[in-house]
Amino acid sequence: MSFYTALTGLNAATAQMGVTSNNIANVSTTGFKRSRTDFGDIFATSPLQKASATIGQGVALKKVTQEFGQGNLVFSSNTLDLAISGDGFFPLKSQDGFQDIFTRNGVFMMNDQYNVVNSAGQKLMAASVDSSGKANLDDMNVLTIPQKTTGMAMQTSKVQLGLNFPADASVIDKSFNRNDPTTYNKSTALTVYDAGGNSYLASVYYVKTQNASQATPNNKWQTYVYVGDKLVNASLQQATNTTGDVMYVNKYGELKAKADFKTPSEIAELNSSFSKKTIKFSLDDLTDVRTSQPATVNAGLATSLGTGSNDGVDFSNYINMNKTELLGLQGSSGVTYTLKTPALNDGFTVTFGPAGARVPVSVDPDGTKAPTALDIATALNKNASFAASYVAQAPSSTVIAGVKFATAGAAVGDFKSFSMTLNGKTLSFSNIAPSTATMTDLAAAIQARLRNEDNGNTDLSVKVVNSTSSTAGDLQIVDAAGRTVSAVSLLNQAATAVGGAASYPNPTLKITAIDPNLSSVSIENEFVIKQGSDSISAATVAGVTTVTTSGGLAVAADSTPYPRSVASYTMGTGPYKATFHGQPTDITVAGDTTDTSIAGFVAKLNANEAFSEIYETQQEYKRGETKTIKNNL
Repeated sequence: MSFYTALTGLNAATAQMGVTSNNIANVSTTGFKRSRTDFGDIFATSPLQKASATIGQGVALKKVTQEFGQGNLVFSSNTLDLAISGDGFFPLKSQDGFQDIFTRNGVFMMNDQYNVVNSAGQKLMAASVDSSGKANLDDMNVLTIPQKTTGMAMQTSKVQLGLNFPADASVIDKSFNRNDPTTYNKSTALTVYDAGGNSYLASVYYVKTQNASQATPNNKWQTYVYVGDKLVNASLQQATNTTGDVMYVNKYGELKAKADFKTPSEIAELNSSFSKKTIKFSLDDLTDVRTSQPATVNAGLATSLGTGSNDGVDFSNYINMNKTELLGLQGSSGVTYTLKTPALNDGFTVTFGPAGARVPVSVDPDGTKAPTALDIATALNKNASFAASYVAQAPSSTVIAGVKFATAGAAVGDFKSFSMTLNGKTLSFSNIAPSTATMTDLAAAIQARLRNEDNGNTDLSVKVVNSTSSTAGDLQIVDAAGRTVSAVSLLNQAATAVGGAASYPNPTLKITAIDPNLSSVSIENEFVIKQGSDSISAATVAGVTTVTTSGGLAVAADSTPYPRSVASYTMGTGPYKATFHGQPTDITVAGDTTDTSIAGFVAKLNANEAFSEIYETQQEYKRGETKTIKNNL
């Protein structure tokens, strides 16, 4: 037994030497914690033996214990080297992702997937952190560093703070002074950056201004933000609804969220800088509060409106109408230019104005999209010189040729459906059902249905052209807004009815004068239209207008007589004399004694400068010779 006892001592010494050797061998291992040996005496005894007289049987190695005392921290040239000061381990995940590993070794690098790993390829895990800085150890993910971590400096544009104010904080009534801690309850600081990457200290001070009450169940706080020594003034923030959607006030005063603008036209209207909706801002009770008052309207009787009565205006009888059409109904004249099919390299130039001050308006090709008539019409309407005197319009159109009702027994049900594509949107309907089986009523029925499909807009019009009878002819469809018209189809129900075939004429540019006294001939003479290398212009000499054109460009006059009131006189035999009011005295025009005809007197009246500025006279033949004077003002 004595030999065995001595042998246990040798084994214990060997174990201690082994632990010591391991400590020495790992002296350069990063994060290594040394071990020590713990030994215990061996006793062999029985319950009947006296323990005080028992001799020990040797020594045994009880355990090898690691010492986790704090080691020295040293610096390295590897930016990913980490060290733990105090308790804790780096959590790692094995390469296969099934094993959790913990280590104090903080030597890390990046692999090809930009994961932070150790030399064995084990991935460093990181816990997610909430707004208060608390780590969620139940949500561990592989730490990944984005590929691009450097670049151009970006200035701080938004700071989001998660704050928890003490509910029992006292209300402060003193005027705020950042140098006096008694004038604010709390403060925080953070670093912000300018566009050059320079850092600045931003300080935020919080002042409690009101305790919660039954009337206002929330505490109120005022914030003061300083960047360096400069106070940052608060700016208005756009109001949002409960889902975080920004709010607008539309043209009717209705409060709408951005998500309420759904159709393409509504979205375009929202995004248009011309018709931008009013942004709603929200202000708290700490700002300059002003109580709004309801608007008031003092009603009265509207008279002399030209509506045929003095009972005011019934707006339900009014319809939407584009400006060109409205000017035409008011008697303004215009001209319509037929243009070439748009080509990629064909730009537009429209020149107008008096001889000494001609104004050019151009739309140049950009190499990607062919300039259109609508492009030049838009450019003209945006030009202040043009818009002061004229309105431009580029209507699009199609003609359905050869439409006719059934040969025998024309009926209102001869056509079953109509469809067309307008700027990519399909407008279609069935059961056209005109009032009577005539081309005029068919055009009216299609027009009414098209306007209904177009959300009530009145830009679309349908009329009969090239009529051969009351039940046969062509239908012309015009869109005053200049939208692209395509895929037009009118399907017949009756076997002998014909839906016709659609064609699409060359684009047109219509120019209408605002002044109803300006004739279409004057407009023709003023304007020069150039499309690509071709142009069109007109000149009137001695009452004869000559049009100079090339490339198929053409012009047509849209003359509109504009009498506001008419007075008719039944005349006897001449000679004649007319007296009308003038300034400073009345003006008298007498006919020639040598020419006593009414036609000669009409010509002399119209040749009088003072008369022709206000009136126009013409000869009529109704139960005798009649002179008519029309007031043009």
